[in-house]
Amino acid sequence: MIQQQTIVRVVSVTLKRWDVCRSEEVKKASSWKEASEILKVMARTAPATGFDGVNYHVHFSNGCSIEGVYRLREHDMIYGDLYRRVKDYCEFYAGKKEPV
Repeated sequence: MIQQQTIVRVVSVTLKRWDVCRSEEVKKASSWKEASEILKVMARTAPATGFDGVNYHVHFSNGCSIEGVYRLREHDMIYGDLYRRVKDYCEFYAGKKEPV
């Protein structure tokens, strides 16, 4: 029996950056790529050591959502990728991936 796969898409992503020196910065995106581009721009002012926290909340087309914290560092100007962060998190807790 062949199972039919359901494609679940991102409806919206909310990114809320916080740190002790600046006020909150809230950005919205409608795709993984757009969210990662926002993170790369935010990373221009991220610390070289330590991190700034960015709360993320992702809504999917099936009504589900996921939220967490992205630890934004200076090197995320190049490597920032919210999709990879969420995918790695889900695979780890599903027992499909070892922690890095």
